[in-house]
Amino acid sequence: MYLFADKITSLTAARYFAARGANWLFFDRAQLSLPQIMAIREWVEGPQSGLYFPLGVQEEDLPVIDHLVPDAVVIGHFGERSELPDNQVLIKEWRIELGDTSQRVLDRMASWPDFHFHLLRCEERTESEIRDILDALPDAILSRVVLSLHPAQVHPIPGIGGICLMAPDEQVVGLLSFDEIDEAIDRIEELIHPV
Repeated sequence: MYLFADKITSLTAARYFAARGANWLFFDRAQLSLPQIMAIREWVEGPQSGLYFPLGVQEEDLPVIDHLVPDAVVIGHFGERSELPDNQVLIKEWRIELGDTSQRVLDRMASWPDFHFHLLRCEERTESEIRDILDALPDAILSRVVLSLHPAQVHPIPGIGGICLMAPDEQVVGLLSFDEIDEAIDRIEELIHPV
């Protein structure tokens, strides 16, 4: 199982997640400039990096992708199937909304079969709602599901592709608290780093 770290906006967060064994760091260009992303990537070794495009990759984004050469491209929930770059892992984000049935989620994912992972945003869903959706997914799709969860929701879920945790916001400039994230990673560490 992979550990994904989302909304990386500082070197502190990137280094923390790298030290905790994250496989992926995701950057949102709306939150960081290209030089900031490049600087963070230069200082952190280990995790692969991905760029988040909330509305999909547009033609004007292709030079940015060519310049940064991310390992992955994340297409947002409202993103369209537009320009898809070559040689990157493709990840599709889905926001699991109140009333979504497992069949509706499965139909959405099936409409993007060429993507490597499906990032399900479940922070506002109950454990029961998440379990109902996961139980209905075939193993072949379940293994490509990455659950984005609030740290308190994280627990071992066999069969999924990964867990995604958001980097914490700064409490004051330069001060981040990783206490909840530490506890969440501790709960799933055996699945991330099997002995």
